[in-house]
Amino acid sequence: MPREDKMKREEVDFACVIHPLNLQLLSEAFEDGLKRKRDSIVKRILHWVPPFKCSIITGIYSKDTNKKIKGALISYILLPEQILSSSQAYLVNKLIKTVKFAQEKLKAKIIGLEAYLPQIDKRGMYLRKALNVPITTGRNYSVAIVKKSIIKIAEKIGRDLSSLKIAIVGATGSIGKICSKIFSKRVGYLYLIARNEQRLKNLAQTLKKDLAEIVITTNVSEGIKEADIVITTTNTPYEIVDVSFLKPGAIVFDVSLPRNISQKCAESRKDILVIDAGIVRPPGNPDFHFYFGLPPGLCYACMAETMILALEERYESYSMGANVSEKRVEEIEKLGDKHGFELIEFMSYGRQVEIRK
Repeated sequence: MPREDKMKREEVDFACVIHPLNLQLLSEAFEDGLKRKRDSIVKRILHWVPPFKCSIITGIYSKDTNKKIKGALISYILLPEQILSSSQAYLVNKLIKTVKFAQEKLKAKIIGLEAYLPQIDKRGMYLRKALNVPITTGRNYSVAIVKKSIIKIAEKIGRDLSSLKIAIVGATGSIGKICSKIFSKRVGYLYLIARNEQRLKNLAQTLKKDLAEIVITTNVSEGIKEADIVITTTNTPYEIVDVSFLKPGAIVFDVSLPRNISQKCAESRKDILVIDAGIVRPPGNPDFHFYFGLPPGLCYACMAETMILALEERYESYSMGANVSEKRVEEIEKLGDKHGFELIEFMSYGRQVEIRK
C-alpha cells in the first residue's frame, strides 16, 4: 500500500472517497503481493489499513469556462461485504477519519462518497456533526445519467419511450425512487420492485399516472419478466436478478455497484444485453493515475457529480440525505452538459457493444 508520509502532499479542488468493489480489483490496483495471500488474511488486513491517497486526478477542465480542477482518490479500504457486516459505529468512525484526511492533508474543498459509502450515514447526520466540509454522494447525477442513457437506448432500438415496459429493481431506494418518478411520466408500463411492500405502495401513490400503468411487487423474478428494460439500483453486493426470467431481447441497465448480475450469468443468455451503467467521460484529458475498474479517462457518474460541483465552485452537500430530487437531477444534468461531461458508448462488462433495433 502507498505510504502517505513518503508521498508529496498536494492541495486539490475535490476528492472522491472510493473503496474496492471486490478482491480482484484490489489485487489489480495494488501490486504488492495480495494475490499470494489468502482471502481471509487480506480481509483481516483491510480493517487495519488507515486512509491514504491512491492518486491525484489531473487533466479535467471545463469546455465552457476552461477552468481546470485537480482532484484526489482517497481509499476507504473495505470490501462491500465488510461494510455490510460491520457495525455502524465502526464504519462511521472510519469514514470520518477518511474524510478528515482528505480535508486536512489535501485541503479538498468538496468530497464525494462513492459506491457503498453513502449507505454508512444515509442522511449525513454523523458526518455533519463531526466535519465542516461539503460532502456529496453523486446520486442526483447518477439519476441524470440513467435518464439520458435510457432515452438513448430507446432511440437505438427504435422505440418510443411511451411504448416501453420498464422495471426498476430497488425502486424505493434514493436512486430508484427518483427514477420511478421520472419514468412514470414517460413510459407505458412501470414495474416497481423492492423488498418492502408498504413502501412500494406509498411510492406508487405519489407517482403521476398520466402515462404509465404501475405494477408493484416484492418478487424480482415476477417483476422483470415482461420488461423491455430493467434498471437495477439496489444496495446489495449479491446477485438478485435471475436472468432466466428475462424475456428475449431484454436490456438490463445495471446501476448497482457491485453489479447485480455477474458476467457469467449474463453470458448464459445470448439473447439479452447487460449494460455497464452510469459511466461518463469527464471533459479535457482526464487521468486518474489509478485503476478502479474502468478504462482510462472514464469515471462513474457519482464521481462526476463531485467534479461538476468543483468546476462550478458550488461547495455544498448536493446529494446528501433528502437533497435528491427531480429538480436537482435536472440542474446537475444541465451543469454536466455545460462543462462537457459525456455519455460513453454503451459497454457490457468493459467491452463496447452495439445496440440495434
